[in-house]
Amino acid sequence: MNLLTPPANCTFEPDDWLRLARCWQRLCDVGPAPMKAVLLDEQLVIYRINQQIVVAKDVCPYRGVPLTLGFHDEHGIICPYHGLRFGEDGRCNRIPSSPDQPVPAKLNLISFPVELVWVCLAPDVDDPAELPAMPHWVDDGFQQITCPPFDVAGLAGRQVEGFLDVAHFAWVHSKTFADASNQQVPPYNPVETPNGFAVDY
Repeated sequence: MNLLTPPANCTFEPDDWLRLARCWQRLCDVGPAPMKAVLLDEQLVIYRINQQIVVAKDVCPYRGVPLTLGFHDEHGIICPYHGLRFGEDGRCNRIPSSPDQPVPAKLNLISFPVELVWVCLAPDVDDPAELPAMPHWVDDGFQQITCPPFDVAGLAGRQVEGFLDVAHFAWVHSKTFADASNQQVPPYNPVETPNGFAVDY
C-alpha cells in the first residue's frame, strides 16, 4: 500500500495533504492504553510498548476492525475481533487461533515514523523532514504555551491563518495570553527559513 496517498474521504486537496503529511506533526502524550487520534483526516491508533511509541493506521490488517476498540497488555495492542496482538514496530506477535504457526511476515500494521510524540505520515526517504525546532522554548523572556487538543469545525487553512493573524489576539485571547488594552500591531516581517518561516512579534 502506498503511504503517500490521502485517506478515503479526505477533506484536503491531494497536493496540500501530501505537503503537510511530509512534515512532522505533534500528537498527544501516550499512556499504556490504545489512543485514537486523527491527523490530516487519517484515523490513527497510538500505543506504547516497552519504551517505544507506535503510531499506525487505526485498522487491523486482518479484517479492518479499528484497533482503538481493543486493549493493551504488556506485549502490545490486541484487536477485539480475533485477538491478534501487535507489538513493537506494529508487528504482529500473537495469533491466538494458530499459536503454533509462525506469524506471517506481512501481518503488520501500517505504521509511521515517530519521535517521542511527533509523527510523519508520508516521509520522503530521499529528503526527510527535520523535527521542528523550538529554539526559544527554554529561554528567559519567552512565554511557553502548550494548548490541549481540541476539535475545530473549520478548514486547516483557516487554522494556520489564525496563528498568523496576531490582530485578533487582544479580542479573542485576552483571558489567556493577550492584553485587551494592547490592540495595536507593530510592523513585523516573516523571514523564510529552510523549514518554514520565523516571525518576531
